[in-house]
Amino acid sequence: LIAFSPLAALNTDPLSESQGEDTAWFGEATYSVTEKIDATVGMRISTDAGRAISYTPTGAFRTSDPKVAPSGDSFAGNITGTIENADMGSITTNKFALTYQHNDDVMLYGSWGEGFTSGGFQTVANVGIVELKPEIVTTWEVGVKSDWLDGTLRFNATYFNSVWDGMRVSQLPKDPNNPGQFLPTPYPTSDGLGEAKGFEFDLSYAPTDK
Repeated sequence: LIAFSPLAALNTDPLSESQGEDTAWFGEATYSVTEKIDATVGMRISTDAGRAISYTPTGAFRTSDPKVAPSGDSFAGNITGTIENADMGSITTNKFALTYQHNDDVMLYGSWGEGFTSGGFQTVANVGIVELKPEIVTTWEVGVKSDWLDGTLRFNATYFNSVWDGMRVSQLPKDPNNPGQFLPTPYPTSDGLGEAKGFEFDLSYAPTDK
């Protein structure tokens, strides 16, 4: 008779660490097309480097009883391997904005821009090395900023639309011993897509000086 305890796996505690470094060059410039129209362009060029480090723990282990907390240094260990991130090249994100100052109290604007989260690699138990591609979000918006009633009433309105590519989402690793089944511990991936859009309104009124 062989007895199997699902808690037996808790006696093994692999450690891993991810390191990263980003370098960026960025700038923007604004040009007055007319007395009422300004155009702004911007650019950011970013590069990153990093590595995934694996350890064999030496300081503390979990017991088979989940009620008993580990003792010792949970982060002490000997390095067993280092994997340098592959050269993923540079990431260039751009920005463009246009404003129209109708008068001293009303301004219309539109903008388009990109943002990002750096990619990299992570060591995931039962999966191996996972590549996280850069997460890019592209946003455009149009709106109005205005003051009324001698500046006592302020009304701002914006419509925005943001689209994500490479969004961070969690997945469950496949169980190598049971085809079609999954292990309970999720890990991050860059397989997600997302979109957010809508209106924003801001209304404030000062009926008196106080």
